[in-house]
Amino acid sequence: MDISDNALLVFALSTVVLGMLILIRCGDWIVDGAVFIARKAGISMLLVGFTIVAFGTSLPELIVSVNASLKGSPGIAVGNVIGSNIANILLVIGAGAVCRTLVANRKKLALDMGKMMLASTLCVCLLLYGVIGAMTGVLMILTLIGYVFLQYQRSKTAPQDTVIATVVQEEGSLAPVMHPHHAQTDENDMPVFKSVWIAALFVVCGIIGLAFGADLMVRGAITSAAILNVPDAIVGLTVIAVGTSLPELSTSIIAALKKQGDIVLGNVIGSNVFNIMMILGATAIINPISAKELPPQMIHFDMWVMLGVAALFCVLVIRPGQFSRVTGGIFLAGYAAYIGAMALMNT
Repeated sequence: MDISDNALLVFALSTVVLGMLILIRCGDWIVDGAVFIARKAGISMLLVGFTIVAFGTSLPELIVSVNASLKGSPGIAVGNVIGSNIANILLVIGAGAVCRTLVANRKKLALDMGKMMLASTLCVCLLLYGVIGAMTGVLMILTLIGYVFLQYQRSKTAPQDTVIATVVQEEGSLAPVMHPHHAQTDENDMPVFKSVWIAALFVVCGIIGLAFGADLMVRGAITSAAILNVPDAIVGLTVIAVGTSLPELSTSIIAALKKQGDIVLGNVIGSNVFNIMMILGATAIINPISAKELPPQMIHFDMWVMLGVAALFCVLVIRPGQFSRVTGGIFLAGYAAYIGAMALMNT
């Protein structure tokens, strides 16, 4: 490399670092704002994780898929959804569990797990059918809106002292996330904002910052890879796939460290459902998706990995009902193996 390449590489790597710092700070804003809003409104952290956090952190996937559809590239749009759903479970849950063991209330999460599995199965069935048309896309979006409304109603009628999810502290004792009226000690740790509107502003700014930070990291990594002569296939399978999941990853790690395990679980469940129902739905409305236009590998391998990973996630929520650090490590190793398999298939 000459001097100009060295300078460009330094600039690209600096962009990666800057993007990472933005992700960390904005993820912090989202978690703090979401926790404050949830406790002031008397709704569950799981609902906030499923809606505000999940939808907000899925914005990069939505932007990428819609742009790809407008440019007539359904493979990028569908591959983005499938790849992100795999990364959300293996990478995001894995990283969150490595930071702090996650323990879930199996009874309260059973319905949400079922919805995620139904959405994943629907995605597979539609791709096997061969076409996702505009009307199907409209129905998918309306179904998602109805489900969010159902979640809100469940949250308002649920017992307020219900622990949705917990995290295990270093010493092994449980640190439940409870309603403020039943957890006075937690009030001392609650983020302080002057009003709910200010907290909401921090959440919105955090979501916008996540998209910007993720874009900086992806662009910097792609430039660095090009200078270092890393093959395009490897860049696409690693940098791009992980890049659109960086908001979920950074937010979930911060949430786990802040002992908000329910936001981690709600974020992943909500993001996966959102990716399928909203992103595929919006993509199909703009430009109907035909399975014939997709790479065969996506139909014969990737979508089945997505379905299998979703099923594994559901099984672990039901039994043993927790994600230990060992399980988190296995998930991360599984994601590395998936990326490796993808790289071998494209060489």
